[in-house]
Amino acid sequence: MKENKIKIVPSLLSADYLNLRYEIIKISLEKIDLIHIDIMDGYFTEENNFGQELIRQLKKFDLELIIESHLMISNPKDKIELYINAGTDIVIFHVEKECNEGQERQNLHSPGYIFETIKKARNKAQKKTQEVKIGLAINPSTPVETCIGYINHGSNHSSIDKVVDKILIMSVNPGKGNQKFIKSVLKKVKKLRQDYQYKGDIEIDGGINYETAKQAIEAGVTTLVSGSYIFKGEGNFRRRKISEQIRKLRSLSKY
Repeated sequence: MKENKIKIVPSLLSADYLNLRYEIIKISLEKIDLIHIDIMDGYFTEENNFGQELIRQLKKFDLELIIESHLMISNPKDKIELYINAGTDIVIFHVEKECNEGQERQNLHSPGYIFETIKKARNKAQKKTQEVKIGLAINPSTPVETCIGYINHGSNHSSIDKVVDKILIMSVNPGKGNQKFIKSVLKKVKKLRQDYQYKGDIEIDGGINYETAKQAIEAGVTTLVSGSYIFKGEGNFRRRKISEQIRKLRSLSKY
């Protein structure tokens, strides 16, 4: 699938936390599309990191940053409003109740729970007169069919309250950076595009570098989340490398 513009999204999970302000300014100078923040609660994943306060602080930078919050948390319905209140522009939550790394059968939220979470987010954004996009994420071992009921596809044109704006396909297991890309997840992307005629935004997260990005775009991905590949340099070399890696990924827009 060819797209005129592929979105490049640096993930702060791999940034230098002691120099976070500088690194955010650096990537903003590259006119990146948005920044990706992984929110982990220590239950859905083993790790526990960023929260709502970081989003508030980023909004104070006045860099016109679009902030995407990826909620890797066990009970998103009860927490999703907090991140909208904090100022996130995009909020993504999982169909899974827990990570269950490596297991073929995932413990999933019920359709009712997911619809209620979507509706709750839409209502909160409407009250704040804030445009917030909502995404649904699936882990590598979760079948793509689990998200079909929450997207507009083919002849299905559900009301906006019942559908999400994007699908995030995890190409590594959630919770840690610098993992190897799981190529088999690209079958899900192709299935969404070809079998379900999904024309919305498909995002991929995990193990994205120049080569895997090309494969993902070819399959039909429109948004690339990349952490370790962008933030992998050291010292002064790191600063130059951040710009170089972003530009390499952006060059794939014509791929």
